[in-house]
Amino acid sequence: MTTKGLEAGNQPLLPKPFEAESLHGILRGTVEKGATLPTAEAMPFSVLIARAHPRFQVSRAVLFSGRVDGHGTVSNLSLNGCQIQSSCIVRPDTYLTLLLSLPDAPLKIRVAAVRWNRPGGRCGISICRGGDP
Repeated sequence: MTTKGLEAGNQPLLPKPFEAESLHGILRGTVEKGATLPTAEAMPFSVLIARAHPRFQVSRAVLFSGRVDGHGTVSNLSLNGCQIQSSCIVRPDTYLTLLLSLPDAPLKIRVAAVRWNRPGGRCGISICRGGDP
C-alpha cells in the first residue's frame, strides 16, 4: 500500500539543524500536493511525540557505578535522562549511580536505569525519581 506523497524515496529532505520556516515550507508544500498521512498499519516506525522536557546538548564528564563501574561523557541531557558515551559496555535494565561533572559542583544521581545501548559505546539513561527504578 502506498500513500500519495509519502512513497519511499518521495519524501522531501529536511537537513538538521533546520529553521522552523523550512519545516513549515515543506509541510505546506506537502499539504498543497494533497498528501495524506498513512494509516498506523502502513507506518514502519512510531510516530514521534513531543517531549515533555527539552534536551540540552552538553559534553560533561560522568562517573558511574553499579553492576558496571566506569566513566564517560554525558550528552543530550534532560530532566528525565541523558545519553552516555563510554568504553564500558552497559546493558539495558542495569541500574547505576551517576556522578555528573558540572561547573559549580558535581551532581549525584542516586538511581538511573540504562534503557538502551548502541554500538560504539552509547547508551540511553533514564533518571529514576525518588530513588525508585
